[in-house]
Amino acid sequence: ARWTSKKKVPIGGYLCTQSRGNVPGAPVLHATPTPCVPTSLDASGSPLDPLADGYEVFVGTTRLQFDNKSAADTFCANYATRIASDLSTNVWDASSFGEQLPQKNPNLTSFVSLTGSRPVPSGWTKGRKRILVVVMDWKSGDDTLSPYSRQAANPIPHYRDKIFPEVNRHFERMSFGQFGLDVTFVPEVIRYNRPRNRYSARKMPF
Repeated sequence: ARWTSKKKVPIGGYLCTQSRGNVPGAPVLHATPTPCVPTSLDASGSPLDPLADGYEVFVGTTRLQFDNKSAADTFCANYATRIASDLSTNVWDASSFGEQLPQKNPNLTSFVSLTGSRPVPSGWTKGRKRILVVVMDWKSGDDTLSPYSRQAANPIPHYRDKIFPEVNRHFERMSFGQFGLDVTFVPEVIRYNRPRNRYSARKMPF
């Protein structure tokens, strides 16, 4: 699923460390395709019997119970899709259920409505949003890689007085006055501190 901007979401995965020689590496999160993390232990730490006990996963710190793995996988995939496609809800949190959801095979629609919340009733897609604009340019004198474009000598007024007022005008027109931008600019161009071919070697910034 292609996720939109979120403030808080449950993420499933496993945090693993990797050492090089005697030097411990930084922990790396290997994310699962959905917010669900399967478990083979019950709440008391005893092994689960898939036939007698069903299948259990965690969403955040909350344990969910299902009849079988297929039912859990379907629920988790659909839950991830609902989170990703909801443009107005940017906080998703199941912790209000406590350590375990009481009912087995939870209803997706009900679970979505209870775990998703909006900062304001209208959601993130309405109201005025504050954004910070940072204008970037290549390192001075850098011609190590195309494109060879450069910012103007002082581009900030152009973005501040022409580009973003027009962007805001279109947002307000398309939303019938329900969405707009309050823009703050860093007052100078920020330059890369390395030649661009150093960044492109790591598939950056393109």
